[in-house]
Amino acid sequence: MTLTGTTAGVPAPTMSAVSLLAQRSPEELEALRTLLDSQLTRARVEITQVDEALELVAASSEQATARGTTFSPDPSLASALARDPAEENRPATAAKARKRLSASRIGPKPKRADRRSQSAHRQDSRGEVLEIISASEEPLRPARILDELRSRGSTIRPGSLHNLLSRMVGSHDLVRLGVGRYGAPSR
Repeated sequence: MTLTGTTAGVPAPTMSAVSLLAQRSPEELEALRTLLDSQLTRARVEITQVDEALELVAASSEQATARGTTFSPDPSLASALARDPAEENRPATAAKARKRLSASRIGPKPKRADRRSQSAHRQDSRGEVLEIISASEEPLRPARILDELRSRGSTIRPGSLHNLLSRMVGSHDLVRLGVGRYGAPSR
């Protein structure tokens, strides 16, 4: 049901939402209004807190500039939030700052040779899992697969094994047989 034109200065799409809401019971509408009021109140409080933080940062920055020093709330954040000279005319965005911060926490990207060895290690683990599951006549739980891998000298962690098993199920190298049991696909 699409309404055209405007009613009392309200555009038609809004009127469609109003007509849909009008189909609900008064109790549902009151509950929805209460929920939205609380969310709006919470958002207003958060906006006020952000404004206060901005004022605090601006005041601290002004004081630091007056002293001849620069303001840095945390030394580890200083490099993450620093601007690139090439971007001097553009404002730094929060997304760029988060990206720089995460990159500084993770560390440098591994060299190409290291990435190749990591890929080879993943392939070895995948092959070993396939061997273990193919050798078993019954579906195996991840804990049993992990024990067998460790007996073969693998250092794979439980979380990594779970991720590997999920990827192998997704690529149809394994089948999930019930909750937490894996087997070889029947071909």
